[in-house]
Amino acid sequence: MLGLITAGLLVGCDTSHRATVRISGEGGIGPVLSRADVRSARAETDPRTSQAVLLLELTPSGGKKLLALATRVAQPGRRRHHSLHILISVNGKVIDQQEIVYHPNGGPVPGPPKGILVDVASIRAARDLAARLNR
Repeated sequence: MLGLITAGLLVGCDTSHRATVRISGEGGIGPVLSRADVRSARAETDPRTSQAVLLLELTPSGGKKLLALATRVAQPGRRRHHSLHILISVNGKVIDQQEIVYHPNGGPVPGPPKGILVDVASIRAARDLAARLNR
């Protein structure tokens, strides 16, 4: 359901403060997820692409909110005949956009997601950001 779009994230190495997170729909579509909806953050390498990624593991409540958000973002995309995005922001700066594709034939809705992958520029950037988010 969630397709990744590489955003070329550049994250500073400053780990002196805790980062804030906001996950929301394009055009102000909600619900909005915050740091409280993220259980933990972990730097990883996507085995399919060898790209550095940040895995945001969600709380059960965060997973439900993300599923509701994806559903609400897909609906206007269907009406407009083009996909909209979920925006992932850290400290007020959009670092990634995730395209939400509406499937006109529907299909079974999976359970709430347990996490979300965010493309980052390097494994070092992913580690730095994970450290700031896990404080």
